[in-house]
Amino acid sequence: GSLRVLCVSATRLERVNASMCKSLRRLELRCERLDTFVAQHCAELADVREFYCPRLASELNVIGCKSLTTATLASMLNDAPRLRVLRAEGCVGLEGELVVASRSLECVQMDGCIRLGGLRLAAPVRTLEAKNCKALAAVWIEDPPSAAAEEEDDEEGEESGRGGDGDGGGNNKGPVRVDVRNCSSLERLVG
Repeated sequence: GSLRVLCVSATRLERVNASMCKSLRRLELRCERLDTFVAQHCAELADVREFYCPRLASELNVIGCKSLTTATLASMLNDAPRLRVLRAEGCVGLEGELVVASRSLECVQMDGCIRLGGLRLAAPVRTLEAKNCKALAAVWIEDPPSAAAEEEDDEEGEESGRGGDGDGGGNNKGPVRVDVRNCSSLERLVG
């Protein structure tokens, strides 16, 4: 049989790799120390009922998760305030606008998300790759939310970022690399 449901509740688990579980449809993660989650090519993954991973920082990799929706991915990102790297290439189920507000997200790779229409990143992004996103019409890269706004959303009252000077824009200094080749609908790039 194939893995269809993955439910993990573990306080000390730091890495989960569920790659190539092509029949995985439902995910429930409650992993307080999880640093990396990889679910490459889990083509049926669409139902993420719980994604409580407050220390997820190194990587969220959902490359090739064709059934993942924009709302589901946004929810996962909101539940991972320390995340630095998002890899979501080939997530053809993403459509409409993906809105992300993070004080930590530095690298976003979204190549081949052919139905994604907009990408709004309020984050200290250093690298954005969104090649071959045929429907992508607009990209905004904005300053990350302020520390005060982040703390209001944090139920435990812990500092959610990796540091910085607390003004919300302190981590967003320096060059930003953007690659939007073959985005034939792109009309607006703001940042």
